[in-house]
Amino acid sequence: MIKLYLIIIIIFSLILDLIIPYYNSIIYLPSCSVIAMLFIAQHYNDKYNIMMAFIIGLLLDFVNSYALGSNAFALVLTTYLIIRFKNFFARQVMWQQIIIISFVMFCYYSLLWILAIVINNSLNFSFQFLYIILMALLSGIIWCIVNIILMKLFKINN
Repeated sequence: MIKLYLIIIIIFSLILDLIIPYYNSIIYLPSCSVIAMLFIAQHYNDKYNIMMAFIIGLLLDFVNSYALGSNAFALVLTTYLIIRFKNFFARQVMWQQIIIISFVMFCYYSLLWILAIVINNSLNFSFQFLYIILMALLSGIIWCIVNIILMKLFKINN
């Protein structure tokens, strides 16, 4: 059964995803929902993680006005990567985890970019690639902070 605080984390992150783009037009911040989902996939052995990732992805598609299913597909794949390599990931020190999360988020944003190219038949190469790299690095750093805070808040031991 999904615990109440996991639902609170997801709802809070979805609210942040709704609020941040409207008040933050200069600085780009990664999706809070994706970072929260990666945290949940890493620390909780739940058979509903992939289904939860799909539902959150559909909600992100709705919130961000993307093609229906693009965020869901990308989030399910990144969640699967984290679940698949959970034991390897847990043995790494924090700076190595930042690199791994940055790589996973690079895959997530690259997949969204490729899906946007396929769906819209347009190619905007220069800005988007730099944006993907920046978002992946920011995601790794923010994930580190969120991971430390939530582990202390929910008393999770690795």
